[in-house]
Amino acid sequence: MFIRCIKKITLIFSIAFVIVPSLSAAESLRVLAYGDSNTWGWVPTAEGYPTVRYSDRQRWSGVLETALGKSATVVNNGLVGRTTDLNALNAVGAVAGADFNGQRNLAEAVASSMPLDWVVIMLGTNDLQVSHQRKPVDIAKVAFNMAEQIRTMSMPLYSKYPAPKVLIVAPPAFGDTSKTPLSGLFSVGEKPSEELGKAFNKISKDHKQVMWLDAGKVIKTDGVDGIHLTAKAHEQLGKAIGAVLSKY
Repeated sequence: MFIRCIKKITLIFSIAFVIVPSLSAAESLRVLAYGDSNTWGWVPTAEGYPTVRYSDRQRWSGVLETALGKSATVVNNGLVGRTTDLNALNAVGAVAGADFNGQRNLAEAVASSMPLDWVVIMLGTNDLQVSHQRKPVDIAKVAFNMAEQIRTMSMPLYSKYPAPKVLIVAPPAFGDTSKTPLSGLFSVGEKPSEELGKAFNKISKDHKQVMWLDAGKVIKTDGVDGIHLTAKAHEQLGKAIGAVLSKY
């Protein structure tokens, strides 16, 4: 009898020992940052390009990770040139034109990053390039449709994980794009970019379950090229996003 009790106690202890670590892992917050060069961390330069990348801690995704606390992990999935759902006209090196289509690669990015509590999407800047010249309201529609796609992704690829919550970030208006060679791509988008916040606000009314943030109310596009953010703007944006996510 004594031996049986010892065996039962040992079994219970063993089960508890196995379960506790998995509960701790489940409590850590995981976020996917999905965006373009301003998520990747492009450092603006007077030459326009080539460039380098801000460090992990300097990028807004890294600032967000710090703001959320020690147990948080923010997965950075930023791609230079990424649009909402448009293919680039040409490949850039080994990156095919279709690979710049953010919606095309969204499900794979989410599924491969699971488990996730949040996905933060900041896209739309490249939709305003001279080769696309998309209307801000159409950019907003696609961005919110991407959010709705994510909200259906419960138990992706045979996993047990629920669909994450989504925060859409409307990009800030362009700055002065005339100072670098990037002006050839983006100068046509300066005026339309000023309407992004208003357009996202309008479309958000049809997507009550999706949260959004107007980055233009938090930061200015302050890089010398008028398209990319300084380290200071990354810091401000990361903290602002952190404040939103921390409420839910």
